[in-house]
Amino acid sequence: MAAAIGDESRPSDAGRDCWFKNPLFWIVVLAIALRAAAVIATVGWEQPPSDKTIRYDAIALNLLEGNGFSRQGDNPTAVTPPLYPLLLAGVYGIVGYSGTAVRATLAILDVVTCVLWMLIASEIFDRRTGWTTALLIAICPYFVYMAVTAGSDTLFFLMLAVFLLTLVRTLGSPTRRGFALAGVALGLATLTRAVPLLLPVYLLPFLLLRYRTAPKRGAVATAFITVGFIAALTPWTVRNFVHFHRLIPVQTLGGYHLFLATVDRNDPEPRAIQPGSRSRGTVENDANLYARSWQRIADDPIRFLRGMAKRLGKMWYVTHSGRFGVFLGVVNLLLLVVAVVGAVMARGHWRELLPIYAVISYFVLLHSVLFAIFRYMMPVIPALLMLASIPLVKLVTRISPTLEEGR
Repeated sequence: MAAAIGDESRPSDAGRDCWFKNPLFWIVVLAIALRAAAVIATVGWEQPPSDKTIRYDAIALNLLEGNGFSRQGDNPTAVTPPLYPLLLAGVYGIVGYSGTAVRATLAILDVVTCVLWMLIASEIFDRRTGWTTALLIAICPYFVYMAVTAGSDTLFFLMLAVFLLTLVRTLGSPTRRGFALAGVALGLATLTRAVPLLLPVYLLPFLLLRYRTAPKRGAVATAFITVGFIAALTPWTVRNFVHFHRLIPVQTLGGYHLFLATVDRNDPEPRAIQPGSRSRGTVENDANLYARSWQRIADDPIRFLRGMAKRLGKMWYVTHSGRFGVFLGVVNLLLLVVAVVGAVMARGHWRELLPIYAVISYFVLLHSVLFAIFRYMMPVIPALLMLASIPLVKLVTRISPTLEEGR
């Protein structure tokens, strides 16, 4: 009997040893430790006015009070997509109003994002590149900062990673169901932050290139992604039409961000874009700002194109607070250089990397048109870190050839 018990304990010990020898285990431990330390350090922190405190909290609390998706009373709003306020309402409904609970929840989601990008990198390259990508994301202070400031970004990064992992795997083993699921995942990401709204259309040339010898397959893939995407958005879009009698696929504020892109330092800041303006984000105000924006662009397109060129640089170092610009500029320039080196080294994987390149170029182009600050470029940072991991892995394996077995 004793021998039998001893024999039964060995598989458990072996499994535990296997976990301890897996680099991903220690990467996850490190990611959790860094984020837990940040959450603990911000216990009792009174967060200054932000999207969370001004928009998301108000909607979440109204949901819990039975007032529906609204900011004030029971007046419906479309000022933000629904998923993040719903997440906040879920947290508050369980533990009460607690910024610490929200930050802890986002920290957990951010760790999951690390793992998802490990899977993406492993799918495209190998395990070593996956581990390195996860490690770089785990220690990157940008993501820790996003989690503790508790905007919708962390949830968005997670949903975008789910979309990319689904798409990358489906491209490896194409099925219509897989492409439709990728579209649903992208739709859910868009219901967290509206910025990928045009991404299904933008993907078409990349998928046609992926299937360049059979372009019909690329068109079919795009069609099924679009079907899944529309299916995910439709309930919310219908809700918006019922309440506002206008087609609002996800949210208002698009006109606000486009209008910001048409304003420069010499313009008196219009009242419509003042941070404290109560009308900002209403359906009528958003439509008005769109109209004024397009008129400004039509009146002086050269000025707008010059602004786009400036935003291509500003998006890598400008912050809302105006702080840390030099630090961000230097670090992000270095990251871009190493990522470009990685892309050159990975040229043999260019087909597998097309979804990654699509996402990177989409956000760069989108925010060269719209208002640009570094926060809005954060969705591409995991992809850049993955590309940057390629030369890092190559360097380490040259120093320590035994790591080659991790392929």
